[in-house]
Amino acid sequence: MLVQRCTSAHQPLGAVMLVGPVRTAEDLTALTRWLETTPENIDELPQRLRWNQQHRRQATRN
Repeated sequence: MLVQRCTSAHQPLGAVMLVGPVRTAEDLTALTRWLETTPENIDELPQRLRWNQQHRRQATRN
């Protein structure tokens, strides 16, 4: 999932954040709560939903 913060006029405020994968109802609940907080980075998400961090670690092993 791609998430990007924006103003009330829908102007982007930062970079797109990659989140997921969202596989369970629990994942969806965590993602919804995170989005309701007006997130600034993915560090506030549970580890399993931090797509960038998971795949960056795997890429270093290749």
